[in-house]
Amino acid sequence: MAARRADIILTVSKFSKGEIVKYYQVDPDKITVTPLAADGIFRVIPQTSPDPSLVRRGKIPLVPFDKGRINPLLTKGGLGEVIKNKFILSVGSIFNRRHIPELIEAFKKIAGEFPGIQLLIIGANRTQPFIDIDKTIRETNKNLDYRAIIREDYVSEKDLAALYNLAECSVYLSDYEGFGLPLLESMASGTPVITSRKTSLVEAGGEAAIFVNSNNPPDIYDKIKKVLADENFRKERVKKGLENVKRFSWERCARETLEVF
Repeated sequence: MAARRADIILTVSKFSKGEIVKYYQVDPDKITVTPLAADGIFRVIPQTSPDPSLVRRGKIPLVPFDKGRINPLLTKGGLGEVIKNKFILSVGSIFNRRHIPELIEAFKKIAGEFPGIQLLIIGANRTQPFIDIDKTIRETNKNLDYRAIIREDYVSEKDLAALYNLAECSVYLSDYEGFGLPLLESMASGTPVITSRKTSLVEAGGEAAIFVNSNNPPDIYDKIKKVLADENFRKERVKKGLENVKRFSWERCARETLEVF
């Protein structure tokens, strides 16, 4: 009723606009797309030292920024104590549609080929029906004989910005999304992102994202291995990602929203 009676509807992607038209049978002419953007904190940290905004008194000292020296950038006693090597990052609340079990299955094979590599999952488990992700992680770590997979419900935004910079790549899989901010956050941080060729993720990822055609472990494994093994490919995706995020800005979102009003 609200959708049909509204004079104007604002939404965040062309895909979402199509869904509103499809399910609510409203006039597409009254729907305006105002895309979101990554927060400004997500950007490439200079290689000589951390961005001053990431330094929290007594938490992250100013030290040379080096992917081989992860601990100094992260909260003492936290992730800095358990991330020991190169790692893959997955950010977002864990829903059934986001294929974390498949990512873990793909990672098992990656770990066999890239000794010591880790997978960091940031997100609360909100699966329904419930999937015991932590049990799978414990079993995987036991079989691999090291703390290969780490999961945290939450990290601060400042630490998350550092983690995006430190990761070899990020993985954000989903069957259904209205936009896909983690894609832009990763790209803005100079980190290639692997995602699903579905719904709004195609729109947000543009030509920069590395798409899996199906959310199954072999396809996920292939894309992760490509990033880890082919440095030229990785650099190309980093460059494309930094270009892609220029299409999105909060200033543009605000301006286009104001124009509608």
